[in-house]
Amino acid sequence: MRKIEAVIKEISSILHIMGAVILFTIVMCVVADVLLRFLKLPAIGDMVELTAWLGMVLTFLAMGFLVREGKHISVDIVTSHVSSATKRVMAMASGVLSILFCLLMAYEGIVMVIGSYNLGQHLQSWKFAVWPFQIVVPLGFLVFALEIFFVLANNTVNSNNNR
Repeated sequence: MRKIEAVIKEISSILHIMGAVILFTIVMCVVADVLLRFLKLPAIGDMVELTAWLGMVLTFLAMGFLVREGKHISVDIVTSHVSSATKRVMAMASGVLSILFCLLMAYEGIVMVIGSYNLGQHLQSWKFAVWPFQIVVPLGFLVFALEIFFVLANNTVNSNNNR
């Protein structure tokens, strides 16, 4: 189990690094586009479309890493007013539901990618195939589900050791 967790951790780290490169690319594209417009030069065509697709890719690449690092958004309005045992039960229930949701979305993402590939869909202006951009949806949800699973497993082991 530890070897699988280590592999998933490595995959999450690689996806995180790819996300950082994509974020840098988005920033540079926007800076270049704004600078060209400021200098009254022709702007790079359809930069908005490209940065929107890259933004989607960035979101899905970072999801698993954020869960592992505990940096994802959480709402603790309710859990801050309950006992630690109730918090653990709520965390387990929400984790299991999150895993099921992520697996469903990964499946639907695979269906989407296959559909885009079979239809030969391309970006409107850049003429790139759409499916390579979309492949991060099932990949991101799968890694997200696995990271949630390992967080739940580690929390369960830690809570059992603390008893």
